[in-house]
Amino acid sequence: MLQSPSEITQNKKVRLAIAIILIASAAVFFLYTRWTAPNKGAVDGVYRNGCCSDIIIRDGRVSYGSTALDMKLLNMKFGLTGYVDGQFTSRGIRASKEATAIAFSDQAGKRTLTLPIDRQDHTFQMTEGFGAKAAK
Repeated sequence: MLQSPSEITQNKKVRLAIAIILIASAAVFFLYTRWTAPNKGAVDGVYRNGCCSDIIIRDGRVSYGSTALDMKLLNMKFGLTGYVDGQFTSRGIRASKEATAIAFSDQAGKRTLTLPIDRQDHTFQMTEGFGAKAAK
């Protein structure tokens, strides 16, 4: 199929416009996620469940068992979610290339977290808060 020079120029302009729109959309999304990022200390505290050891979160680090790993905290579609580069087991956290999601919520006026331990979901309740977000 042959195209005239004016059609080729028009196709280049359309492609350029689409590229500009895509770059602008990516930039807006990137900036939005940075502006709406939750405070690192928003979930700091000691979380307890009868099944397992306490989980301690302080300044973006999750301690469970004898190991502590960094956590990235994000506002997601279904609420506040933390991502830890490790897998939770009954003995502690094991570093991993696959991140584990931690879901945070408020139940009966108290902060809770839900995460998989040995591939089974467990819910922990905050028993002691650090700083401004202390448990009620």
